Amino acid sequence: MVPTVFLLACVLAPGQPAARSDWLLLPRLGRAQELVYSGTFVEEHSGGGVQFKRSYRVEARALVLDANAREAEAAVLTVLRPREAAPGRPVTPGGSAAPSSSVRLEIVKVDAQGRVSAEPGVPLAVPLEGPPTLEHGFLVQVPRQRVAVGSTWPVAEEGRPVRKWTVAGTEPVTGVSCVKLEGTQASDGWDPPRADRPAWRRVDTVWLAPDSGTAYRVERVVERREPARGESSYRAVLRYELAAPPLHYPVRLFEAYRAEVLRARGFADSAAPLMADPARCRPQLDALAGRIAYHLEHEYPTPYREAVLHVQRRVEAARRGEAPPAPLPDPATSAAALPGHKAPDFLAPDFSTRQSARLQRWAGKPVVMVFYNPHSPTTPELLRFARTVSAAYQPNVTVLGLAMSDDAAAVRKQIAELRLPFPVLNGLGLRQSYAVEATPKLMVLDATGTVRGAVTGWGRETPHEVVEELKRWLPAPKPMR
Repeated sequence: MVPTVFLLACVLAPGQPAARSDWLLLPRLGRAQELVYSGTFVEEHSGGGVQFKRSYRVEARALVLDANAREAEAAVLTVLRPREAAPGRPVTPGGSAAPSSSVRLEIVKVDAQGRVSAEPGVPLAVPLEGPPTLEHGFLVQVPRQRVAVGSTWPVAEEGRPVRKWTVAGTEPVTGVSCVKLEGTQASDGWDPPRADRPAWRRVDTVWLAPDSGTAYRVERVVERREPARGESSYRAVLRYELAAPPLHYPVRLFEAYRAEVLRARGFADSAAPLMADPARCRPQLDALAGRIAYHLEHEYPTPYREAVLHVQRRVEAARRGEAPPAPLPDPATSAAALPGHKAPDFLAPDFSTRQSARLQRWAGKPVVMVFYNPHSPTTPELLRFARTVSAAYQPNVTVLGLAMSDDAAAVRKQIAELRLPFPVLNGLGLRQSYAVEATPKLMVLDATGTVRGAVTGWGRETPHEVVEELKRWLPAPKPMR
């Protein structure tokens, strides 16, 4: 049976010669078609003395579940693995070959111009910090009419500036002549730089084959810089290519793939409400675990098996009474330092010792992080409170000062005058990853490094809020003999 083709090729010209100077870039997606991409994601932070670098292998695939002349429905799967994990190893019914940091499967709609949408509540925005948990940058919203070198068009994005796409020229990718598209998006204050707010820029480059509208290569660079700075303090680079020519599966194989996609989504939807209270939902979790195990044992594994295994790992953790592993937070919709998630590790200079220190150094006991502006009139009172907390709860609690300033002389003078007994680090580079939109900001981490509470601003009630939150995460007192 010939699959229904999205934007039926017979309606279009029977092919677009490589030599022509204008192109119709609309996607041609057909039922049972699959696109498979592989590549890497690397991010590096070097602002305010903070230094870290992380990298992942990225595997993204899209299976077209259905298509007509108006839109296509596709399952998009994104798997992130540590960079050292070996790619391409087969997935077995009992588990995956390499550990995954994130697995996300969503069903999306793609309209006739390549615009991607999903059900309400499903975030699709590209993160401005951290790896993409759902990568769909190989689908580009393009004009309905032909374009040529130099053509431009805007693409609106909710909550963000308009993205401007430009046809930059043509280049071959793996022997295929492609049209090179460049999409640029930047916040207010990127060009020219502003002194009162941080700024970011995102540049996407996509190489599309004009005869099919298929992306053969994708590159995305996201940069961020601090206020009044010319150089970037954060840079992330995502690169991936089409791993194989687009495939159209025979009916039986496609139906097996489609069935596993729907099973994985069904298992995830069933598990979601049970995770809030696993102790009370133990019978339902046991039943769900049985259904997942039956599927893994009796159904032939497909490339979408990883999504089923991801749900299984979360369900098994909940059955053991453990907190299920949380998915990577999506910085496109929230800050990286989310309540209930591990605080991101960092390397920052200590103003007193002039040496660098890691947050990981204080793991094993609660931490109170105090972000402050050393020139604010409320800072002395804030730091005296932090000094009191440090004295009252030592050695069970660590207080950590984070000065949001490069004025080392002023910070060191304050440390000496107030006789601060706790470390004070340069916190400028943590503005984005810890969502420090205003100072002061106090955060409480538990002994595992998980964010448990945050208070922004300083008032008469602030000390009480912080202390009460801290008490909840102190070690239990030893029983008296």
